[in-house]
Amino acid sequence: MKRLIAAILAVALMPAPALAVCDQDDIAGRWTLYLDVYAIELFAAATTRCLLTINTVGAFNETTSRCFLDPDSTPIPTFGSFKLKSTGNCEYAGRLGDLTIRRLTLSADKRVLVGGGLDSFNSASIDGHGVRR
Repeated sequence: MKRLIAAILAVALMPAPALAVCDQDDIAGRWTLYLDVYAIELFAAATTRCLLTINTVGAFNETTSRCFLDPDSTPIPTFGSFKLKSTGNCEYAGRLGDLTIRRLTLSADKRVLVGGGLDSFNSASIDGHGVRR
């Protein structure tokens, strides 16, 4: 019993990892981004899959970036950018086509993005995540 309590205390008292500090160019690179778009008034949902190449100022390379509406992989316009919103929290925001991405948080290892936003008419909610390729 003493060992169990000691183990619990040891885990509880471990220092938390420091939050990463980010720069604009930390988001640069090739990403696979998955967005679930929920049309609030229509009770409908769609999944968008994007292969993005983001430059050091956050803009998408329109030649090498592509987005597709699943399940049939219909191509959709791919343009926009993600700009650094908060250095201390590694938060980015921006536009992806007609979608406003209000927050994308970059993980401490700078390999995963998680966030969401709204469409340009504020009628659809967006949840998304991305992984560095």
